[in-house]
Amino acid sequence: MAFLDDIEARLIAQGVVSTGWTLRKAYHADAPDQLIIISEIPAATGFPPDYFATANEQLMFQVRVRAARLDYTAGRLKSQGCFNALHGASLTGPPFYVYIMALADGPRPFYDPEDRPNFTQEYKVLKVRG
Repeated sequence: MAFLDDIEARLIAQGVVSTGWTLRKAYHADAPDQLIIISEIPAATGFPPDYFATANEQLMFQVRVRAARLDYTAGRLKSQGCFNALHGASLTGPPFYVYIMALADGPRPFYDPEDRPNFTQEYKVLKVRG
């Protein structure tokens, strides 16, 4: 399974992707309104290269939650659900994820041009290579 597939599976298993919500990987579509998007953050903005050739790989990704027009509460609750499902998690595999850690205590909220509330949160991951 690819990295974002593993994150998707975690969100589904934890019940975050509920009725009325759609989960997409890296694609920011105009529709539907209630959307969870997971995107990998390029290594250049994440961690330095592994100069010591250890058995671990350090990755980063972003979760973006977009709610229906002017529905801040639903978007914020869904964003919190993503945080609860991911932050501090260890996933057994293979592959094995030693931890997933949010890079801030809460998401960054903003409204898009359609008045839909959006919430973004970045995470870092320590993955065992192999």
